[in-house]
Amino acid sequence: MVMDKIENIKDFRDIFVNNISTVLSKECYKYKSSKYLFEKIFEFSIFRINVYYYKRPTFIEIETKAYYGNKNIENKLKNNEIKVLNDTICGGDLRFICEYYFNKKFPEKYSNLIYELNEPVQPLIEKWIKYFNNIIKPFFKDCLDPIKLNKIVNEERINTTGLNLNYENRVLKFYYIGKEAGLNDNKLKELSILYKNEMEKFNAKYLNKYMELIKKELGDI
Repeated sequence: MVMDKIENIKDFRDIFVNNISTVLSKECYKYKSSKYLFEKIFEFSIFRINVYYYKRPTFIEIETKAYYGNKNIENKLKNNEIKVLNDTICGGDLRFICEYYFNKKFPEKYSNLIYELNEPVQPLIEKWIKYFNNIIKPFFKDCLDPIKLNKIVNEERINTTGLNLNYENRVLKFYYIGKEAGLNDNKLKELSILYKNEMEKFNAKYLNKYMELIKKELGDI
């Protein structure tokens, strides 16, 4: 049962989480309250939805971010003794995924959803569930397609991060994502040189780690 009106962030968070959990649990997500995180692991794929809450004088902001990761890629990096800080590949907040990836205007005025204190909360819960179904689920579905995941990682402009978690993450995982998508060694070598040249421009701290990985997988470039 949803309370009509809420005045403090704790009550709001508890009610909001309980209600969206009803939907997400049916999709096999588990909630980790210490991290404000919903997580699902399916075979090698990792799906994470972070929901954060920020109290303002007259309203509460709800920030939602969705990220995809892959344990198989992490295992391959570990086998090559390459350390990465995060097992996430790509993702972002609702607005970024909606506009940057799907090329659709995000319906809200702000990136975060807004709950006005003492207003009914049910409409906001229903709105979040709608965005889960219309933005997050389709994005995660595309991430499961090797061709579409390769487009996110390797067809992004060479000098930008795009939907990748960060540039280091992008370059250290590009090979395995490209390989899974069917890119041949010539194309992978071509990409590896483009990444190398770009990192040299800003003297990336992880360039040596990148070159070590490329030499193991593709030889000298």
